[in-house]
Amino acid sequence: MTQLWGQNGTCKASYEYDAFGSERDPDKEDENPFRYCGEYLDLETNTYYLRTRNYDSATSRMLSPDPHWTSRNMIYGDNSIKINEHTNALGLKVYTYVPDINAIMQSSNLYVYCGNNPTMYVDSNGEIFMLVTGAIGAVAGGIGGGIYSYAKYGEVRWKNVAAGAGIGGAIGLTGGAAAGAIFAGSATASTGAGIAGGSGEVIYKTLEKGVDFTQTTKSRMNDPGRFVPVQTLIQAIKDGGARPDPQGTKAIMYTIEMYKNGRGYNLEVLYDKASNTLLHFLYK
Repeated sequence: MTQLWGQNGTCKASYEYDAFGSERDPDKEDENPFRYCGEYLDLETNTYYLRTRNYDSATSRMLSPDPHWTSRNMIYGDNSIKINEHTNALGLKVYTYVPDINAIMQSSNLYVYCGNNPTMYVDSNGEIFMLVTGAIGAVAGGIGGGIYSYAKYGEVRWKNVAAGAGIGGAIGLTGGAAAGAIFAGSATASTGAGIAGGSGEVIYKTLEKGVDFTQTTKSRMNDPGRFVPVQTLIQAIKDGGARPDPQGTKAIMYTIEMYKNGRGYNLEVLYDKASNTLLHFLYK
């Protein structure tokens, strides 16, 4: 928040901050609690409430360690990925875990705010920070979802706003509002997952930019019990074991081991390279 406007259209207050949210020339009489990044400022302690933890902009540090990161996930992330899996001369299965650079960066100091780079990242819950483009996309998607629900139902329905925000956050600002409006009606409000594609149009031309989904796989991504992070699905395509589709199509079935909530699963992904579309995925 940079300005506070009254109902009569006059500006009541203006705010300036440095990159970490330290306010310049604050007015001690100002009782507005919403300041840096629109977050709630506790005026007694002068710290920001970020749901999981409180943040002190004067020191650019959180007041408590990040509870998300433990010895289990701080190197290889929440969904550990194996590569180069094979059987050695002794008949033992050997493999290499892929270090997760994002996990390492976020867990290296459990008190830092936005990885010490708030111009590129944003932290809205005190745990995992995300790229600013993703956060802006979430806002744009939420607005798109609200417009969709108002146009269809005559009112703003929060489940459509939440679904649109999830979709916008997944694909960033570019297309966030449009995708949020298109898919908010079918996405569930119980998950933050949002997927581009699913209605026959090609959104991503190459796997390096992203992957497209069918209606079926898109609906599975909106099911908390079936959801798999997009980056994990793409990693399976890039590094997993490959075999022809058992159904005889030209698509390729990839398998890789993944972890979810501390438990290991075998993930299978059916991918059609010609259309850059994910046709099927399942972990078990």
